[in-house]
Amino acid sequence: MVDLGADAPDGSDVVGNAMLVRTRLADLDAALLAELSPDTVIGPLIGRDCDALMLIAQLRALDFRGRIVILSPILPNSTMVERELRVAAGSISIALVERT
Repeated sequence: MVDLGADAPDGSDVVGNAMLVRTRLADLDAALLAELSPDTVIGPLIGRDCDALMLIAQLRALDFRGRIVILSPILPNSTMVERELRVAAGSISIALVERT
């Protein structure tokens, strides 16, 4: 998994049986994706350095085939937001996860 959370420092951890790598959107490129082969990329709906639409656009440009998980605060209409993210993601699997 690759985590682009704005508050996460660069680095890596092992979470269960999965490797979690934290990075910035600016560092997410074809070479990193090829090295890590992540099945999931996690990012914020709105972050300091990137937002969900920027992440989706970059991953589409890199021909990412995995899953994108977008973390957000509780939203008044999460169904509408998730629908817009799915349209932007095209064929990439995407999930919106609300957290308090």
